[in-house]
This record gives sequence, structure tokens and C-alpha cells, in this order.
Amino acid sequence: MAATMMMMMMMMMMMMMMMMMMMMKTTTTTTTMMMMMIHVHLCPQHYLTALGATLSIPLILAPKLCIRPEDVATAELIGTIFFVSGIGTILQTVVGTR
Repeated sequence: MAATMMMMMMMMMMMMMMMMMMMMKTTTTTTTMMMMMIHVHLCPQHYLTALGATLSIPLILAPKLCIRPEDVATAELIGTIFFVSGIGTILQTVVGTR
């Protein structure tokens, strides 16, 4: 519930900033600064979402693969997921569309 309220407040703040930019017809420097403020607020949210999605897949799959929580295989599965997501990131930055 609290996370939903925080998300709504951040969205409202972002909309208000964008409306202010349109109304004031600000310079490039001010616009850049305001956009950086928006991105700084969204960075932790993106990081936590990506981390949660990356960790949840092996933790859901481990019992289905008959891996007990105390086994080393769970850690290896998590490490493999992080390694493959890193390779995917490298491929997107090097080969991906720009």
C-alpha cells in the first residue's frame, strides 16, 4: 500500500515538473536539470524492480528443480542468472539498436 502511494506521488511530481517546463518555456540547462531530478528519483525504483525480478526467478524455480534452499545449487542458479543478464546487457549496449 505504501509503495503504491509513493509511486503515485512520484508520478504526480513528475507530471507537475513537466507541466512547469511547458508553461515556463525554460532554457536547455534548466530543462536538463529538471530531467536529471526525475531520473534520480526513478533510478532506485528501476534498480529494485530489476533486482527483484532477477532474484525471484531462481528462487521460484529451485523447489521445482528439487533443489533444497540450503544447497549450493541455489546460489549457483542465482549466479548464473546474474551472469546471463550481464551478457544480455553487454549485447544490448554493443550490438543493440541505438
